[in-house]
Amino acid sequence: NINLSILSRIIGFLYADGSINIYSKNRNDKYKYKEFQCSFDFGQRNDAIQFNNDVANCGFGRVKIMEGTRTCTAGDSDRQQTHHTFTCIYNGCFPAFLISLGIGFGKKTETERNPIPQWIMETSEYGRQFLKGFQGGDGCKISWFKTVDNRLKNNTVYLIRTANTVQHIHPDHSSSLIHFMNQCSTILNNNNIQTTGDVKTSVVSDERTSGSDTISSHHANLI
Repeated sequence: NINLSILSRIIGFLYADGSINIYSKNRNDKYKYKEFQCSFDFGQRNDAIQFNNDVANCGFGRVKIMEGTRTCTAGDSDRQQTHHTFTCIYNGCFPAFLISLGIGFGKKTETERNPIPQWIMETSEYGRQFLKGFQGGDGCKISWFKTVDNRLKNNTVYLIRTANTVQHIHPDHSSSLIHFMNQCSTILNNNNIQTTGDVKTSVVSDERTSGSDTISSHHANLI
């Protein structure tokens, strides 16, 4: 089903560069209601356009793409980084529908991480599309560097290395993140992409732990 493939990709990206929540609203102390909202950030306008089209293909309305810049300062230094982003914000039916599919809502680092839906885990194509969205948002960088291998006549060689894919969460919810990252590794393995071992965890601070997996740098794995 093409729409389920698109939804799988959207859900994957939501866990990376998206957010979703339910807000309590109060209009003039007369109308109290719940508002469903999700937003997605992109580094290129064309990516935002394609995403907007994917949402429309699933039967929901397109939204205006908002462009903006923001400068962030690293918590452990004075280093600043400016981000230029394109954002799609959806209210109402679309985020409500995503939540009805079992997607967790709230701040991702502060709430229990819901598992990847079983219908994605059990269908290879849906799992592959989920990872397209997830890895496309928070995936590892692939780097290369030159080195010397004295076993070879022409001893200059180039090594390719994949970094890890990392997510963070409050320590109270670390087990849910580990399960989620293990599911991601399972989908990779089911699509003949090998990882380097078990999901790794580390303590970042009193308020943060991380969970990560790493795609193997073996040549056959990267082709």
